[in-house]
Amino acid sequence: MTWVKGISIGKLLIGALVIFMTLNTIGFCYSKFNFNTRGMLIDIAIRDTILEDRQLVPNTINTVEEFRAAYPNCCETHLANGALGLIAMLFFGAGSTDVYVWFEATKESKYSYNAVYNIDCRGINSKRRDVETLNSK
Repeated sequence: MTWVKGISIGKLLIGALVIFMTLNTIGFCYSKFNFNTRGMLIDIAIRDTILEDRQLVPNTINTVEEFRAAYPNCCETHLANGALGLIAMLFFGAGSTDVYVWFEATKESKYSYNAVYNIDCRGINSKRRDVETLNSK
């Protein structure tokens, strides 16, 4: 009879591990106890771009919504650190996402902007950006 209890406890532990690993891969944040979607992570990066790189963003753009409307294909996300990042996310809930933000020069701007944000559920870990001055015509 004790082996039956052992099997039941084993099933519970495996079930808990499966739930834990599933939550890790769908964006659950244990430190804030909420879900973060890819859209939310992109919004964090866009908001930082608007605030921190104000001189490069056209003056007509002041909100995340305006940025997304002006540059609908501005952003994408990728799991940071490849397979290592996946292992960290699955087993430790410590995965992070790289968010790519870019926009081309417009009539108001003479720059091409590219930035990569490394973001986890606590916020921005790092930012790398490249601003290229375009030739005037």
